[in-house]
Amino acid sequence: MAVKPGVHNEQIVLMLQQNGRASFSELARKLQLPRSVVAKQVTDLIDSGALQLVAAVHPRVLGLNALAHISIRLDGAAHSVVDHLLTLDAAAFVSQTTGQYSLVAELRYPTMAELYQGIDAIRAIPEVGDTNVLIYHDVLRSFFLQEEPDLPDLTLDDVDLQLITELQVDGRLSFGELGRRVGLSVSAARSRVHNLIESHVLQIGAIRGRGQASQGNILGFGITTSGSAPAVLDVINQIPGVEFIARCFGNFDLVVTFAASDLYAATDILDSLRELPEVDAVTSWVHLRIVKEHYNMSFDQLPKRYPAPSRRGGAA
Repeated sequence: MAVKPGVHNEQIVLMLQQNGRASFSELARKLQLPRSVVAKQVTDLIDSGALQLVAAVHPRVLGLNALAHISIRLDGAAHSVVDHLLTLDAAAFVSQTTGQYSLVAELRYPTMAELYQGIDAIRAIPEVGDTNVLIYHDVLRSFFLQEEPDLPDLTLDDVDLQLITELQVDGRLSFGELGRRVGLSVSAARSRVHNLIESHVLQIGAIRGRGQASQGNILGFGITTSGSAPAVLDVINQIPGVEFIARCFGNFDLVVTFAASDLYAATDILDSLRELPEVDAVTSWVHLRIVKEHYNMSFDQLPKRYPAPSRRGGAA
């Protein structure tokens, strides 16, 4: 089913990225539209594949403490390298790009030693000519990495993990259905989910269907600074469509991803950044084809303080 361009679609997507469980009534009130209109637009976006609404678990909860962005220059076809990255649970994001580097990936490992091993395995692929690795110091904006949970005080039981498992597949499951699947009352399921969100264990929000032509262009850029990073961040935070900002160790001090409906307008944004006195250089690339964007985390290797989740009837 094709989605007809809706004047409010982008606003709806942005709202659902912040709160994937926002009710149709809440969205309608903020947009000053009839509830029926908003419900239809959201349903059309989901049914067409232009939008998914899922829960993402904070990687730190799963003991994933070494996060990195790797750019890969190819000396051959991309197939074998892409195939390798697609098999890696550690690769949450894989994209074919323009520029010197033909592939980029986001890697998540428990330790730096395991991260180095994973990078060495990628470098050993014959078609890989060179790599550029950025180690994330911290992630400043992302649906998938919100404020870090207070891990020393965090305790998850089997029911919490079952709820997370269900919400990773469908973030808008009703509390009644969630309760039925894990054996809780509606009020208990609601309370549990609210506690998981408020403690920053997970975030429920929207993922764009990257294969949809209507979603415009996804751009990335790396920034090298010589002055105040906060001054640069103030400007980046005002750019419409920014999806991801991280401070890094490596060739860049900042790496940013944003959705741009107009590439010509994006050149003006890049120029505005280059004109900042605190910016030394800006390198940009276009994500031609996002081949993996997978944030459903496995619980197989949870830290030992959490029990392994059991399956009950109806679990996905």
